[in-house]
Amino acid sequence: MKKIDMNYANYKVYGKKSQSSNKNLLSDLLNEIAEAINFNMLYLREDFSEAKGYLIDEEDIELLAEMAEKAKSSGGKRIRCKDFSLAYADTVSFFIDAFLTLAKHNGITGDELFKIKYRMLSKTDFVTMINEINTKTEVFSEDLERHYFLPTDFEPDEDDQMTSSDKYVFLNLLQENIGADKKAVRGIYITFKEDRQNKENQKMVDFLHSMNPDDKLEYLEKVKHQALFEHKLQQDEEYAETLSEFARIECGGGKLQERKQIIPLAKKLANIMDRNADGYMSTEEYAYGEPDFKKPRPVDDTIMEDLDESRNLLDKSIQFYASMRAYRKNHPFTEDDETMLEYFYRMRFDENMF
Repeated sequence: MKKIDMNYANYKVYGKKSQSSNKNLLSDLLNEIAEAINFNMLYLREDFSEAKGYLIDEEDIELLAEMAEKAKSSGGKRIRCKDFSLAYADTVSFFIDAFLTLAKHNGITGDELFKIKYRMLSKTDFVTMINEINTKTEVFSEDLERHYFLPTDFEPDEDDQMTSSDKYVFLNLLQENIGADKKAVRGIYITFKEDRQNKENQKMVDFLHSMNPDDKLEYLEKVKHQALFEHKLQQDEEYAETLSEFARIECGGGKLQERKQIIPLAKKLANIMDRNADGYMSTEEYAYGEPDFKKPRPVDDTIMEDLDESRNLLDKSIQFYASMRAYRKNHPFTEDDETMLEYFYRMRFDENMF
């Protein structure tokens, strides 16, 4: 296939450059969408190098034109605002598939292509997977909206501590078992969630036990300073107002033009945090100054390892749930014989586990 650069692609899509600047309209729009859904545009460059130009198949001109048009649609504008609501799941799916196609045509294959997809799925809150499940059945819709992967808008004060890889493997389980019994899926989820929380808690215990007494005291002192610092921040009205506005825009609640406020708001937050850190945290415990807002370069990741860990944890949770269900067939539930897992299930779903 003949390869073209972004300037030629921009000309074929728009027929001209911007009248107000020398910027490449197509490149700007693609980069904006890519940043929103976590696609690294280096995958479309020669040798994946920032120092080299884009390499695009000439046959992908139509796809680029469709991406540019979709980006200007109402759904595209919401995606550019990082609004990954279910209402825009089809638009998210389009952009994920489009970027994957472009990356594939630039030589990306195998695990690397999967990892690119996974990063986009994770950044967009796995909305396309949830939408696919909801399209096939409404059985799990309420749980996916309210009861799984806390915190949610309905339960903002609880944290299931589920990792991105946990969410992916659980949603993949639903996709592959779309006709599964709702109650069984709930039981597997609550077991999986408890196993994850126990694993994270054990990591902290092991970490503390691995430290010598002096290091442990120093660490606990830092934790105390951090708690005092965060308490002071919570009492700062300017911080609360600024953080609320930043979160509203960054989490997809703002309009497209409001995206320009993100960096100024982030800098303002940094200044407020600097101010509140005085007297509560040492220089070693807190980094003063504005954060670096440059786009990060690709780094090695642990995606495949994380997914393997989550799959193993889910498999163990499924086996344990099955053993509990078998136990309850011979030992019917009574109030005096309720396990902690059954109690957590009842608190979450307002029904008995078995």
